[in-house]
Amino acid sequence: MLEVRTDLPKGLLDLEPNELSKVLKGPTLIHLKGKIDEPLFLSTLLHGNETSGFYALKKLFKKYDPNNLPRSISLFLGNIPAASEGLRKLEDQEDYNRIWAGGDSKAEKMATSVVDQMKAKKTYASIDIHNNTGKNPFYACVNRLLPEFVTLGSYFSKTLVYFIEPHEALSMAFSKFCPSTTVECGKPGEGIEEVFDFIEKVYLSTEIPRKKASELDMKIYHTLARVMIPVEATVSFDQDDKDCDFCFIKDFEELNFEELSIGTLLGKRNSKKYEIIILDETGVDISDHLISYEGDKIVSMQPLIPSMFTKDLKVIKQDCLGYLMEKIEL
Repeated sequence: MLEVRTDLPKGLLDLEPNELSKVLKGPTLIHLKGKIDEPLFLSTLLHGNETSGFYALKKLFKKYDPNNLPRSISLFLGNIPAASEGLRKLEDQEDYNRIWAGGDSKAEKMATSVVDQMKAKKTYASIDIHNNTGKNPFYACVNRLLPEFVTLGSYFSKTLVYFIEPHEALSMAFSKFCPSTTVECGKPGEGIEEVFDFIEKVYLSTEIPRKKASELDMKIYHTLARVMIPVEATVSFDQDDKDCDFCFIKDFEELNFEELSIGTLLGKRNSKKYEIIILDETGVDISDHLISYEGDKIVSMQPLIPSMFTKDLKVIKQDCLGYLMEKIEL
């Protein structure tokens, strides 16, 4: 399933993400030798419709000759079949950012092979590049709150999100042996220049300093819970809609990274057949502590900070409605 190469395929940098299947058979790991052996690991297109990372990499390799690199680079181009269709994933596929905790499926074995190779190469740092489906600020995610992780994330954004679920994410696997981060750079096509600048800064550094968050002027959030809708339920984003099971407010995406007070209206529930599912980091449903149903209204019972709230119905079905966070101090 995994193709491993030591060169960039001819014509790769001239292609669009939906054309990569012309030169790649599927998920591809490319090891490019540089003057410094310990490679920077770069991952993009784990979700085939999140394209900003690929465009940033095109800029990187137009500036730096792949045959004469200052530092080795290992490049992972993920879900090529989904990228061909402009989709997060194909219907019969696993989510390529939920396969990195081991397992026996073909995709999980492929992910394990990538991790094993990068462990052996003593990876300098790992950067996984994503886009959001909803309206969010640019931010970085880390899975450990060690100074080098926080510093790495700070190179991209002063907004940092710490999470340990989903534990099957790529950055979780890499956090066990090198500084790693996931960067979220807005919607597809946004943030290309910012991602390129970030990659270049990390790439040209000789070390990642162990700075404290207080020195870096960071806003740090901890992801507390994942918000999901039962697969069978219908959803809309017009609170006056009477035909769907859940009808969230029209400006739902505007709630991301806002501090919501108790009693904030999130939407309406037209049928008592379904309830919103909110799972904490241990998989326990804590929805009864965070939201309430007052008549047909869905309101917050606690102060909440959403992230990645999306109005993309396909993503809601395939993954989740979004996440809830809290601010933390380091």
